[in-house]
Amino acid sequence: MQRLLENIKDAVKPVYDSIEEWPHSWPHIFLVVNYSITLSSGEHIDPTFPVIAAFCHDLGRVEEEKLKKEKGKSPPHALLSIEPTCRILEKEGISGIPYGEIVEAVAVHSYKDYTGGNNLVKILQDADRLSALGPRGFLGSISHFAGVNYVDVQRIKSAEGNPEALKGLCTKTIDNISRIKDYKTINVKGIFKGLNFVLEWYDMLHFALSKQIIHDDFIYLKEMTKKLADCLKENGR
Repeated sequence: MQRLLENIKDAVKPVYDSIEEWPHSWPHIFLVVNYSITLSSGEHIDPTFPVIAAFCHDLGRVEEEKLKKEKGKSPPHALLSIEPTCRILEKEGISGIPYGEIVEAVAVHSYKDYTGGNNLVKILQDADRLSALGPRGFLGSISHFAGVNYVDVQRIKSAEGNPEALKGLCTKTIDNISRIKDYKTINVKGIFKGLNFVLEWYDMLHFALSKQIIHDDFIYLKEMTKKLADCLKENGR
């Protein structure tokens, strides 16, 4: 199975390395894979197929970026991820129930609600949400939803895997925003729409272990969201 996972990793990593939006690139996938392993262990599930789903779940992001540039809109990235996932599974000889469960997990991983019985879906949804409930999510929300980039992307990329460094960049980002002279240049509504969207994920987590793992980061994200709101209020917004 280790050789299988290595093959899939080798197939998908160049795809994620080509994604322009840093929150969805390889470090995100790496986090989701590791959370999937932890949650699988906690639920006494073989991690092989959850890890495969984690490797494949955002493959459609490349096509999504392309379509948004060309046409201004795109189908959901989860649906765009189905075809490349199927190609990989077929190439690696995965069939039957695991094939169906992996494809379902990829297809619905970004759904708000899931009440089905496929544990791969639940693990992938939780792992994906855990990757954003913390400093990375704070920076990613501002970067993705603000409309203008007020984060230092290169420093964020250098700090990937270092939570304390990312927290320092969160503080720096709020400081950068506080220095803006014309707030018409920043999509304040978009920022808080994004942050509140991510904060909602905590209550959507399927597993008690997920909430245990991410509790402190979730509190941090709430505190930083409030700090940003207070900063904008003090500066006349």
